Amino acid sequence: LDGANLVGATFNECNMNGARFHGAKIPPGAGFVKSDLRGASFRGSIVQRAVFQGCATAGIDFGGATLKDVALMGSDLTKANFAGASLEKVVLSGSDLSGQVFAGMELRYCQFHKSKLVGVSFIGARLVSCGFIEADLTDADLSSVDAPMGFFAKAVMKRARMTGANLERAGFLEADLEEANFSASKLQESIFQKAKAEDRVIVTMDVGF
Repeated sequence: LDGANLVGATFNECNMNGARFHGAKIPPGAGFVKSDLRGASFRGSIVQRAVFQGCATAGIDFGGATLKDVALMGSDLTKANFAGASLEKVVLSGSDLSGQVFAGMELRYCQFHKSKLVGVSFIGARLVSCGFIEADLTDADLSSVDAPMGFFAKAVMKRARMTGANLERAGFLEADLEEANFSASKLQESIFQKAKAEDRVIVTMDVGF
């Protein structure tokens, strides 16, 4: 299916194990429901307003793809490839992305609510209005990220590294910040109300330097 124009196609309950969609244009509104997409490759493809629901996604490859208004909720994406991809308004809520690498990438308006992001690397990434409500960011590396107004309410951020990050006006309400490292970060007007750090509750409303 390399380079194909798939307008009008549907992909429900399909066995697409190892399928190649290199450079393909996935039709807006396409649904991949209960399909086997293990090892499927969407490298360089344009995927807009698509929904991936109840699919097997181990090893799925989105390298260099453009993903916009895409839902990948509740998926196992631990072995997925997002290298060089463009993500905008992608919903990854409830998914397991542990160990993933988004270093140096730009993610715009993406949602990681209740996602498992243990050990994920966002080093040097630009996170534009991304949400991480109740996400597990244990041991994640957000060093040097540009994430003003990021929302980390009730997130678990134990031992997360945010050194040199731009987190101005970010929200950490009720977040677990035990052993988190904010060295040299910009935290002007950030909100830490009821956040926890080393068994202490931070009640400060904002931080300004």
